[in-house]
Amino acid sequence: MTFPCELDIKVFSKSEVNLQDKIHAMLQVNLPDAQILAVSGKSSSQGKYRSLSCKVIAESREQIDQVYRDLGKHPDVIMLL
Repeated sequence: MTFPCELDIKVFSKSEVNLQDKIHAMLQVNLPDAQILAVSGKSSSQGKYRSLSCKVIAESREQIDQVYRDLGKHPDVIMLL
């Protein structure tokens, strides 16, 4: 990877949990607002799960690793890609 780079982080949760605002706030801990390009969500075809797509600009590998560690600690996050 060449930094800075645009990165799309996928966050998965159960459908009854709306994490969009919480995930955006968690991203702000490690990324300035200018580096958070978009956070959008959609439900799975059967409605059991919800995925969030977080488009960000990463400045370093360490920054990416910290974002993934922090997001992975949230109890409602099932999986990250």
